[in-house]
Amino acid sequence: MGLDIWFKDDIRNILLGVELANGHLASRYSDAEVQAYREGFQAALVATAVSFGIYPGEIDVEAVGTRSRRAVLSLSRGR
Repeated sequence: MGLDIWFKDDIRNILLGVELANGHLASRYSDAEVQAYREGFQAALVATAVSFGIYPGEIDVEAVGTRSRRAVLSLSRGR
């Protein structure tokens, strides 16, 4: 029986993928309620990341489509 091991980079990439999917969907709406939901969603992702020892930093991500965006959930590759 083997151990299931997740590396920080794996967890970081999963969280960034979830953030990108949520951000892409939310970018289609401009309601204040959607923005409030996004802020709470991002806070939950950051709290999850910190629980795994992954701390916020600044990284650039390429959003779906042609325009460049900066992810609010910016997780550093700290080792």
